[in-house]
Amino acid sequence: MNLPLEIIRLVIGEATRVPAAFDTSFKVSISEDVETVTDLIQESMKTKLALCLISKSFHDIAIEFLYEIVTLRRLQFVNPLIKLLRHKSKPCQPYRGWWCRRLEIAIGEGSNEYNGGMWPQEIHTLWTLVYSCPRLGIFLCAVRYNMSMRRRCSLIPARFRIPRTLFQLIASNCSQTLKWMEIQPSGWTELSYC
Repeated sequence: MNLPLEIIRLVIGEATRVPAAFDTSFKVSISEDVETVTDLIQESMKTKLALCLISKSFHDIAIEFLYEIVTLRRLQFVNPLIKLLRHKSKPCQPYRGWWCRRLEIAIGEGSNEYNGGMWPQEIHTLWTLVYSCPRLGIFLCAVRYNMSMRRRCSLIPARFRIPRTLFQLIASNCSQTLKWMEIQPSGWTELSYC
């Protein structure tokens, strides 16, 4: 490569940029078309992955853009994702979670992964994702409640309980960088804090 690394980094950043994913203005966030932003992020990820596969030197430059937006859609991938975010490509580089600026946890609606009123046992592992991303600017969490499960089992409480430790972790880990946080319990009758 004949171009300086700073120029290549700027070109990669511009080629993979998703402005709507990092816009934290209240007006935009309220009216944000979630599907459109998700589609833009997925298209950007395809470009980022392709750039990482060009060569080892491109990989070393593009890796920071590859991990700037992290989305978790299934609980079974929590532990592998944490290991990935805590991994360093080279000893002199920061771990991959350092590059993450937007973390989105969207546990699927209608899946059998989360059907109760209390957080599952893996929730503390789930919050390790927040700890693994110290420069987090946007944190989005939507755990979709399975209403059919609620009707079949009357023992499931109709409350979405958020552990205080989550807020303590966010305050201690991301208070200097966090600009937007949404925790959305879809399909719940009540929101409470434990």
